[in-house]
Amino acid sequence: MRASVSAFLARSAWYCFIWASFSAELPVSSLILRSRPSILVMLLSASLLSALRSSLIFSISAFLFSMSVWSLAF
Repeated sequence: MRASVSAFLARSAWYCFIWASFSAELPVSSLILRSRPSILVMLLSASLLSALRSSLIFSISAFLFSMSVWSLAF
């Protein structure tokens, strides 16, 4: 159950990244700046759990997304 939830969170984070990269105004950045610690913890834990349970390529992409969110937040 936990693995499916973490995979869903990591997949959702990846889709949000794709959506934000094609958006001109990047509305996700204001949300990240307002609640930065909770979102970053969620993304990093989702990428860690998906690294333990999912394929290597998907976990690397989730980790890279967390790092891009981190750089966007600062």
